[in-house]
Amino acid sequence: MSPEWIEEARRGLPELPRARVARFEREHGLSREDARAIADAERRGRRSLRGGGGEYADKRKIANWFRGELFRALKDGERSLAISR
Repeated sequence: MSPEWIEEARRGLPELPRARVARFEREHGLSREDARAIADAERRGRRSLRGGGGEYADKRKIANWFRGELFRALKDGERSLAISR
């Protein structure tokens, strides 16, 4: 395998969770806790959008929930993403 092929394969891999948290800390000056919360929200959003049917069939409802109810509860200190599973 050539170095070029290895690099191309590496670029095609998804970013690992720890690397994403570290990048958010480094690039955005976030605390580890904030970086983890954002990375977790992204992961949950992607997983929700991949859902095939049932309550996850309407992607607009998912987006509205993330932008409305979830973030309101987080802002008001009612919940944290760490326990919102």
